[in-house]
Amino acid sequence: MDNPGTPNLEAWWTEDVDGTDSHGANNLTEVAAPSHVAGKVGNAVDLEKDSAQSQKIVDNASLSFGNEDLSFGCWVKLESKNTPMGIMNKWFFSTNEREYSLSYSSASDRVQFTLSDNGTNVATVSANNFGAISVATWYFIVGVHNSADNTIKIYVNAGTPDSTAHSTGCNNNVSDFEIGIFQGVTQPFDGLIDEAFVYRKALSVEEISWLYNGGAGRAYSELSLVVIPSPLNSTAVGVAPTIIHTTLPPALDSTAVEVTPTIIHTAILVVLNSTAVGNSVTLKFVRILLAKAKRTRFYAVAKRTTMRAKKKRLSFYARKKR
Repeated sequence: MDNPGTPNLEAWWTEDVDGTDSHGANNLTEVAAPSHVAGKVGNAVDLEKDSAQSQKIVDNASLSFGNEDLSFGCWVKLESKNTPMGIMNKWFFSTNEREYSLSYSSASDRVQFTLSDNGTNVATVSANNFGAISVATWYFIVGVHNSADNTIKIYVNAGTPDSTAHSTGCNNNVSDFEIGIFQGVTQPFDGLIDEAFVYRKALSVEEISWLYNGGAGRAYSELSLVVIPSPLNSTAVGVAPTIIHTTLPPALDSTAVEVTPTIIHTAILVVLNSTAVGNSVTLKFVRILLAKAKRTRFYAVAKRTTMRAKKKRLSFYARKKR
């Protein structure tokens, strides 16, 4: 399984407290005061369809797409399913400003991904491989447009996707981005939505599986962590991977060369995020420590070799003098 990381990530809404975007500036305005309750990862937004509760943000470039890769999805838990419902979308059908949409169809009892290339034409793929979904159950829904192989796909719980051909990309218009409703008033969602995201890339099967995490989901914070699972020296054999942030220096940069290399004998979680400690954090830290360890070892070997050579020369001169 592959961590998709944060490159090409446009937005990630944890839904823990409100519609704040944990990654960028796409903070969602909450409509009709939805609550936030225990969800799949932390809290989720709880949307009541009778109140048309939802979240939205006006059109902007980071959430608009052309003929390019797109992946978006979230965790959903339905409280009812007797009506069609919008999950997340930029889709104003009354004014032919359709872009992309994840929704639930009560007619087919399927979740579906729909894409429009001009605001009027639509290409839809339904999750028939997975089948019907139930109320009171969490599902991980992901829609993917791959501009290289000209397909749109929908995944449920990282299972076998359904796919259909689509070669003309996505329409870029001025419709709002919304969670839990269509065009502000139509087909409101009834249930919980958690850990919603938008990527400007076609997520792979492995990346979707990583996000699904066997049904446990992932937090946004996990995207910016890179695990170094292998032992970093001979003493690490049999040592379980351990998070050892507390033993690392405050500044993970070139000043770290003064740190004893042996502190990295277990696996390390290195935060590749400049906001983590106020410095540019890279794997250079690990390379520096390993390089220092090697230099130290080589220096010691060279010193021993030099001392042996010096002793031989002194012994030779002593014999010659006699």
